[in-house]
Amino acid sequence: MCETIATKRAAQITVGLAQMKVWLWKEFLKSEFGRTPSIADWENPMVNFYAVRWYLSRNVEVHSLLDISRIYTGQVNRYYAGLLDEALALLEV
Repeated sequence: MCETIATKRAAQITVGLAQMKVWLWKEFLKSEFGRTPSIADWENPMVNFYAVRWYLSRNVEVHSLLDISRIYTGQVNRYYAGLLDEALALLEV
């Protein structure tokens, strides 16, 4: 619906567990799976994990969860890194 009314603004909306912008989701799923995103993709923890891994790998070299926290929050954030660690343990990744 948003894409019909305001295409450019809709592409900038962040969605999914990973909170990636819609245009990044489109790029990720097209390049990795040859398809367009669906709501099921945005809600699937494993698809979100691979989306984030794809996003991070195209930007910088990541050596730790602290590096990831810096990319996502703009600075090193130990609290965020701890949340990531807990989430990865739950996903058994």
